[in-house]
Amino acid sequence: MSTIPAIRDKLNEVTVVGREVTKVIIPPKLTIKQATAYLGLSPKFLFELRKAEEGPPYYQFRRKILYPLDELVAWREEHRREA
Repeated sequence: MSTIPAIRDKLNEVTVVGREVTKVIIPPKLTIKQATAYLGLSPKFLFELRKAEEGPPYYQFRRKILYPLDELVAWREEHRREA
């Protein structure tokens, strides 16, 4: 099962607050493994991009690195080449 459809499902969660219905949108964060699968890159290449400060934006909490999905989408689109 792919993680991307599961992430999209979370984006569409709806929370009821009192009598109002509020759509809660929390941009999901992907692990290195999930981000490399989404981008089609190897973990080593993503590491090299991070080290050279040329890769997509990320959060680092101690040793844990997380990539916001919306930032990955934007970064991928910025690096898209027309054939």
